[in-house]
Amino acid sequence: ISSKNYKVKFIYGAENFYQGITLGKEIKDSSTEIDNYYYYLYDGSIDYDWLKLNFNYGKYQSGKLYIQSFLGLDVIISPELKDKRYRPFCRAKVNSLGINSNYSISNQELDVISANNSQISSILVVDGEIGLLFNQFSISFIKENMLRKYMYYSNNNIINNISNYLIKINWIFKD
Repeated sequence: ISSKNYKVKFIYGAENFYQGITLGKEIKDSSTEIDNYYYYLYDGSIDYDWLKLNFNYGKYQSGKLYIQSFLGLDVIISPELKDKRYRPFCRAKVNSLGINSNYSISNQELDVISANNSQISSILVVDGEIGLLFNQFSISFIKENMLRKYMYYSNNNIINNISNYLIKINWIFKD
């Protein structure tokens, strides 16, 4: 597969703020079934005192790509407490995937992704997390899929997310 990618990227960064915008065009060799398409990507973040925010968005202008768009939002609030060895934090993660209507997801076929039309236009997952940050590690409780929108793998089957609750421990090793 031969392709060319032309893109223009604009980046702006400051002490607590970053954003990047990419406009591009993917040109495929005529022997592939995927046509030429334009795309738009955005990445932005804010890291200020007790607030961290990260936002990603992408849009593809093609009827032959499986993913039409994606969106990710990650918000962390973590205030500092006086004379404490820990910081409480609260985190919300939102992930959305826009699926091209020319494709579907199916667990009843050998190909998970098929060219059948689908009634599923997007998948949205929202996770929540609360925890404590220490110098060397963090411990948190995660509630996955807070909206209880289950992942659809075919038009007839709904498969529940079986890991709704997690305990997460991150250990930081310093040299």
